[in-house]
Amino acid sequence: MRRGRRIQCFLVLAIAFFTGTVATLNAEDSREGRKIIGKDFSVVIERSEKRSHMLRADVAFCSEIANKECAEATDRFTIDAAKIYCHTTVHGSPSYMEIRHLWYRNGKIDQIVRLPVKSSRWRTWSLKALSSGTGGDWRVEVYTGDQKIGEGEFSVAETEGVESAKDLKMGPP
Repeated sequence: MRRGRRIQCFLVLAIAFFTGTVATLNAEDSREGRKIIGKDFSVVIERSEKRSHMLRADVAFCSEIANKECAEATDRFTIDAAKIYCHTTVHGSPSYMEIRHLWYRNGKIDQIVRLPVKSSRWRTWSLKALSSGTGGDWRVEVYTGDQKIGEGEFSVAETEGVESAKDLKMGPP
């Protein structure tokens, strides 16, 4: 086998391996129809079952990011926090992809943030600036395409000393 054919064969097998396909090498002596190793290779690539990646996202909320991590993760904030970070660690990403943080306040969509993911374990975050009137129950869902890969919930109290937004909804005892 010539050196060029060997390199070509190697490249085809490498591409097949990394794309999740199955490569079958067939060599036939065109004069007699016999299979011969080392002569005139033709490569047939067939798509195998789709590889399933265990793609998931761990979600945490905090008011400060330090060293690419939540400084103090919590699910209860007051309006005085000024901003809330949704810190997400994505596990199992096959390659470069994009995720979306969908921020919901009291069940209604508030904002959508697109974020890149560049390796199989990637840390990223988005932020929500708080202002008067943004108290309530919040939820962030993490999507890639149509697939939800994570979510988390937190609450924001309008006044200090109230543990959660749910406490604000309660009437007198």
